[in-house]
Amino acid sequence: MNHLRILASGIFSVLLYAGVVSAQNQGKQDFTLTAAIETALKNNRSYLVAEQDLEKSDLQINEAYGLAMPTLSGSAQYTRNLKPAVFFITTPEGVQKLKIGADNAYQLAFTLQQPLYSKTVGTALEVAEIYKDYSLAGVNSSRLKTILDVKKAYYGVLLAKRYKDVSQKMLELTESNYKNVQAMYKEGVASEYDELRMSVQLANVRPQVLQAQNTYQIAVLNLKNQLGIEKEPVAVDEFRLELLPEDQISLGSQKVTEQNSNLRQLSIQKNLLEKNVEIKESGLWPSLYAFGNLAWQSQADNFKFQNYDWIRSTSVGLNLSIPIFSGFQTVSQIQQAELEVKKLDYMINDLQSNLQLAVQSATFKLREAKERVEAQGKAVGQAEKALAIAEIRFKNGVGMQLEILDAQLALNQALNNQAQATYDYLVAKADWQQLTGME
Repeated sequence: MNHLRILASGIFSVLLYAGVVSAQNQGKQDFTLTAAIETALKNNRSYLVAEQDLEKSDLQINEAYGLAMPTLSGSAQYTRNLKPAVFFITTPEGVQKLKIGADNAYQLAFTLQQPLYSKTVGTALEVAEIYKDYSLAGVNSSRLKTILDVKKAYYGVLLAKRYKDVSQKMLELTESNYKNVQAMYKEGVASEYDELRMSVQLANVRPQVLQAQNTYQIAVLNLKNQLGIEKEPVAVDEFRLELLPEDQISLGSQKVTEQNSNLRQLSIQKNLLEKNVEIKESGLWPSLYAFGNLAWQSQADNFKFQNYDWIRSTSVGLNLSIPIFSGFQTVSQIQQAELEVKKLDYMINDLQSNLQLAVQSATFKLREAKERVEAQGKAVGQAEKALAIAEIRFKNGVGMQLEILDAQLALNQALNNQAQATYDYLVAKADWQQLTGME
């Protein structure tokens, strides 16, 4: 029986622990950076809007092709002649009036029209295809912007978590040193000043831990907003450098010119405006359409439909429209469209200059942050060693408490500087990738 009770107690303890862990993890969700990006692309509203524009471009292509296809329209008309019109006929007896039509008139007609030549139609087809490329570039631009925002938010969480861990480590170190000083004070080895000074230091460190925790929660909320989810995201990737190859970084200026999504969008937009000039110029060109008409009509003074005599008529022909004079409207529209192209040329040149500057700035930040990470890595090792030496010196009575406090401060600063340098490199890398059209 005792064995059964022990077994039951053990099972209950395991279940209780599992329940506690489950309750702690409820409402949270682990995310790698890759999973975070995938989630954001499913939920980000700006990206979803860009995808809708892409679907719209497919429909616009269908609409443009419809301009080149035949159109068929039908019409039905009923007319009640309250006072029918008359013809005047001159006879030897004088002018005679002849009534035209009956009280009720009906007409059913179908018209088929096929464009044979229209410069507007041909250009519209080209514009629709170009607009799809523009929408694709827009989707890619929105995708890269979403990825960049998620990366920065994710790295922000990792940085805040590192700050939180460092502050917690400093608190544990301070508490440990405080206990040592207390023990030494009781033994008469340390002075009351040392005990009070370490107590003040401990009181100063605790608010820093709370501040770091609050900063972490804010970073988590920012990532949660970027992902568009309800649960609290937990960043599980390691906070470490993933270096870009130096030969790849050196090609940044070339890549930004060839692959930047915003620059590509402007280039396609310029192509669209050039086509808009052609559309305006098409107002100076003739257009030729073929048409065919099929109609049935009947008239009667009564509503005995079964006795109506329906007459069918058919006709085919060509319609040639030649613009002659439009009050200089077409010429003015062409000139305005050409000015829009020139304006976009200036915008493209300006963007190219800004992108070159931005990619060079990101490149400098990459190299600078890499050097800082390496330098701070050495500084952390030296600060840890200095703190260990200061603690030993103080315990042996040959060092001062101030040495421990200085060493703790130096270690805290080195750890935070290392974290900040890592974050700066990752953010500069994300900026560089977005500028050069890479994910």
